[in-house]
Amino acid sequence: MNKISKNEGGLRTKGFLKKSYENTPLISVVTVVFNGEKYLENTIKNIINQTYNNIEYIIIDGGSTDQTVEIIKKYEDKIDYWLSEKDKGIYDAMNKGIDFATGEWINFMNAGDMFCNLSIVENIKEHLNNNIDYVYGDYSSYNTSSNKIVARKAHNYSDFYGIPYCHQSLFLKTIFAKKHKFNISFKLAGDFDQYWKLKTESQKGKYLKINLVLFLDDGVSSIKTNRDQVFYENYLVINQYHNILSKFLYMSKFLKRYNRATRKFLKSKFANLINRFLPSYHVKNDPLENYEKIENRFRPLKLSNLKLIYPISNQIIKHRENIKLELNRSNDLISIIVPYRDREEHLKQFIPYMKDYLTKANIKYEIIIVEQVDRKSFNRGKLINIGAKYSNKNSKMFICHDVDMLPINIDYRPVNYPLRPFGSIRENEPIISDNIFGGINFIPKDIFIKANGFSNNYWHWGSEDDDFLMRLLFIGAVPFVDDSGQYISLPHQRSVTQSADGVYQKDEKIVKELIAKREINRDIFSKMKRGLLNQQNDGLNSLEYELIEIVDKIDYKLVRVIL
Repeated sequence: MNKISKNEGGLRTKGFLKKSYENTPLISVVTVVFNGEKYLENTIKNIINQTYNNIEYIIIDGGSTDQTVEIIKKYEDKIDYWLSEKDKGIYDAMNKGIDFATGEWINFMNAGDMFCNLSIVENIKEHLNNNIDYVYGDYSSYNTSSNKIVARKAHNYSDFYGIPYCHQSLFLKTIFAKKHKFNISFKLAGDFDQYWKLKTESQKGKYLKINLVLFLDDGVSSIKTNRDQVFYENYLVINQYHNILSKFLYMSKFLKRYNRATRKFLKSKFANLINRFLPSYHVKNDPLENYEKIENRFRPLKLSNLKLIYPISNQIIKHRENIKLELNRSNDLISIIVPYRDREEHLKQFIPYMKDYLTKANIKYEIIIVEQVDRKSFNRGKLINIGAKYSNKNSKMFICHDVDMLPINIDYRPVNYPLRPFGSIRENEPIISDNIFGGINFIPKDIFIKANGFSNNYWHWGSEDDDFLMRLLFIGAVPFVDDSGQYISLPHQRSVTQSADGVYQKDEKIVKELIAKREINRDIFSKMKRGLLNQQNDGLNSLEYELIEIVDKIDYKLVRVIL
């Protein structure tokens, strides 16, 4: 999604600040929420009506699309600070709350959660002193599906199977929270990781045998389908903080406790570990290796030039067995998406050439130039994804097109399979290897969406096209090649030596640094083709950028963005 402007408010934005007093420490209570209109108001009322008179209340909203922000604004004169903007998940939102907290102590009370009564904070105040680093107590959970409240006991001993409290029942010194923020690489085990940071640093805790909170048992970690992920992430924490015996005990207990899905989950993780070290070989026994050309020019891309580990090549080959291919053309609208920066001379040649070429061929088209205006490393794949977002809804095919390539004999009508529409650059040059699927790609819109577009993680130069080819193969798509198609490549220097300021570098040290960035891309791609990365977690559904402007030119649409 594109980045929205900051939406904030509260007493702090009007100059009203709070502080600690003797025997009355400032306690920061943070609520994180996303689309929580159903439960948020109850949480707000519970906190702003606490009898303790020195609470700093902060709400962090993840850019809700329901009435959440309107509910927050309703109580703005009682809220010290609130912020609404897109985040990277619950722990990222909680970290923002930590950043804004100015109290001596901090507590997280998320949407739907409440203190058990309005005097809870007042009652535990006496336990919040300089001799203690964190305080926690018992808690109750409420499940909306069963409409039941279950009382739960915390405990005061170390437990590597889980934390002895819920985060709602924890009051932590803010200085520690700021030192050790939540690890946002975890989706569900950030609390567990923070707990073991407390333990390994020998922070002093105090257990209160009183019920402090009622929390909503509908959170992501409470959902049964997420329990396997909780287990795996907890194991990663155990792996970091514990010895081999503890790891073994943890695995043994949970293998007994959890269901068949857990064992299947562990098996997949074990397979990933093996896949990291398996040797790669050129793919053999591709069922489409010698498939007869269609119209004497179009053929399936051959896998024999790809080097893959056996489990991945076997998976892809199965997609290609017993398949009958039929390449169809239509006269529907196409969207030509051009990732662009610092190629003005090429653009001046590209636009009139393409207009003349496509008009003569009676092609229905739109050209979208997606310009990266910032000076970060160039990100071709991300720009193509953005172009797809701003394409005409009636478009049936996306053509990912470099600005320095001009067609000679290419048919731009939409096709029903992904297609590399050329075999060579210029006449009489060698046919380009089948392991290259870049420069220009014809991708049916439905297949592009199914593949989740390009990865957003390839910066500078190289490997984003290789990654996209694997995405197509992983979803069972069959890319084609037109061996007869030819392009002219406009003169340009190697992009790998172009720094983010647009200058082609000659200094040996700088060039080495730029090449090192390419090696980072190759490392990401190596993980991708070994099946270690999930394409559904990176692509069209994870776009983050800032839209500067959209300009409708006479012959093309210009989309200018900051990445």
